[in-house]
Amino acid sequence: MRPQRRLVGFMDNNIGGNRRWLAQLCDALAPLRIRWSSCVTFNVLRDEAMLDRLAASGCGMLYFGLESFNPAALEGMRKRQNVLDDVRRVVDAARRRGILITAGLMLSPVIDTLEDIARIPEHLRKVGLHVPTYIAFETPIPGTPQFNRLAVSEARALLPGVPLRDLTGYTLATRPRHATPEAFIDAFKQVHQSVYSLATGMRKLADDLPRLLSRGHVAPALLDVFEVLCDAQPLPADRTFIAGTDKAPPELVPLSDADFATEAERDAVLSPWTVSDTAGRVLPHWRGAKPVYASKGRVPPEVTAGVELPLDTASVAPA
Repeated sequence: MRPQRRLVGFMDNNIGGNRRWLAQLCDALAPLRIRWSSCVTFNVLRDEAMLDRLAASGCGMLYFGLESFNPAALEGMRKRQNVLDDVRRVVDAARRRGILITAGLMLSPVIDTLEDIARIPEHLRKVGLHVPTYIAFETPIPGTPQFNRLAVSEARALLPGVPLRDLTGYTLATRPRHATPEAFIDAFKQVHQSVYSLATGMRKLADDLPRLLSRGHVAPALLDVFEVLCDAQPLPADRTFIAGTDKAPPELVPLSDADFATEAERDAVLSPWTVSDTAGRVLPHWRGAKPVYASKGRVPPEVTAGVELPLDTASVAPA
């Protein structure tokens, strides 16, 4: 079998949601002698018997949403399965079995202080992760409980003039409680520069590679080197990272006044996609936002009633 056919990535945000099914999957994959990766929740990683089964099946890398080292932020994110005291043990246990663990982080504008952000590199080093997959901003997506809580609990929960395009997690949209938006972004930039530096990447490899190679786990070791080299990238200098002022993403088709016959036509197209007003209050037409997709990708009838949805409809739409 050619090498590229022995590497498989399962695009499932929690392949261990059903523990019994995951065990059956591992048993089915083991004879195929492939190397595979996917995403799981932390409670799956804490199960050493399951780690044994995953390793025997050819699993070489698993991602989990660590999200934060701040217990208060984890509680706010409803991530009660993330036990911070267990992270180092889990990372070491997985590496012994030839499974590379990666994790993502989110900064909480509502809970995190500048000091919390500054301590992230130290926390990452202590737990053996060193370099996260990403550092994003906790972001209220219209139609989610978090968005609805912010919309009704605070008059100015968001930053002024937030467009829908900025609610991606990679632009600050929620008003920070413990710092100005500019100071919050400065702290983000500093921690990003620290954890994605080549020096931090080399420390990660110095921690990972001896543990992996001493047990003959060559494939995850090579993947580790590839990940570190790809992650050592600076932030774009032309971005503010603040919603309402940030540079539009390259995939966005720009529209100008010349694209519309009248001001009313322009407002009809563009105004609904602004989420907050000039003071940061959630605009009325977003307060009743409903998810377009229900369970198993189904679209609820009340969403489509009288509305023709295109095939590439976004995950949320104004009511």
